[in-house]
Amino acid sequence: MGIDKEAEHQLQGIRGMSDESRKTFVGAVLDICDTPVTIDPLLVLIKQAHKAASANTEKFITVDKLRNTVGQSDAVVSLLKQIGFTFRDDDVVYPKASPLLDATRVLFEALIELDGEEILDFRECNSNLAKPLLHVLNQALHGRDVPLDDIKALYTDRNPAQSFLNEMDFHIKGLDTLNPPAGQSNKLEAAYIAVLALWG
Repeated sequence: MGIDKEAEHQLQGIRGMSDESRKTFVGAVLDICDTPVTIDPLLVLIKQAHKAASANTEKFITVDKLRNTVGQSDAVVSLLKQIGFTFRDDDVVYPKASPLLDATRVLFEALIELDGEEILDFRECNSNLAKPLLHVLNQALHGRDVPLDDIKALYTDRNPAQSFLNEMDFHIKGLDTLNPPAGQSNKLEAAYIAVLALWG
């Protein structure tokens, strides 16, 4: 199964959301990306929740411990509620198993592969840039250069996708070809998954 089909399957819990719910989800993730250091502890929490849900074990975390671990910004609370965490007075109950919880774990496992600057550049991208970005990343995963004529939407005017690709060490070869970085397959796959999850 190619990266595109595999990722589509893994992310179905996000990509199958209603437009309104997905917009809220994407907004929360992008706000979290404003503070990249939040991603690692959030991933740990999501993995713990996924493990508990897979074992059908009820588990909770105190509100104080949650605040000390991942903070309690509106974006974090919104995301956790969307993926099934239940907030009570003094504690937060872990979610039950769901395709959305599965997909969110996959997304955050991808985001953790990107460094802080890459996350900040990724955060500025949007749905209008998704199709050409996915094309570039897919071609890069196969070690292929991309003619700039194939991705005019990315290189006609200055836009955030250029900064994101530059930060990931893509560079223009000659005057008409985008050349992918070598030996970065994990990062390229992570970027592909992140773009597909939010805007694909």
